[in-house]
Amino acid sequence: MFAITLDNASNNNAMVKLLRSNLLEKQKLCGKGKLFHHRCAAHVLNLICKAGFEIINPIVHKIRESVKFIEGSTSRKQKFEEIIQLLGTEYDKRPNLDTPTQWNATYLMLNCCLQLKRAFESLAQQDQEYTHAPSVEEWENARMVCVFLKTFYDATMVISRSHYPTANLYSHEI
Repeated sequence: MFAITLDNASNNNAMVKLLRSNLLEKQKLCGKGKLFHHRCAAHVLNLICKAGFEIINPIVHKIRESVKFIEGSTSRKQKFEEIIQLLGTEYDKRPNLDTPTQWNATYLMLNCCLQLKRAFESLAQQDQEYTHAPSVEEWENARMVCVFLKTFYDATMVISRSHYPTANLYSHEI
């Protein structure tokens, strides 16, 4: 046996330690088991993104509040839809509120909102109750965050779609 892939659960670590020593004793491991335990690549990417969210949450805040504002009433949704139509925006998706603990949902929300940035800017000019409109600098920061998250999102999609997520299938993405 060469390797096993598991997430970071402590019971997995204990099991791997026992399994490694058993297989080493029977001389069934390559390389003396130094490369035996691999972390799940999707789990590692998820941990990296979650750690980064401590830094980017202030950037995401106003956009998340903007989506909450639109979703807060039917009339606001209709007004936003009218603005999109008037601007001639050809983007079919509409922003959905993310789940803050799921970085990929935040990426999808940011990406959608960035595509509809002009509509949000127009809404800010037309509706004085819309107080969470991001500034030009905040939109640019959100764009940079979105570019960064897209890399992780794309890599996660490759890993998640693999029926056999072995290193040779996803190492290029990593």
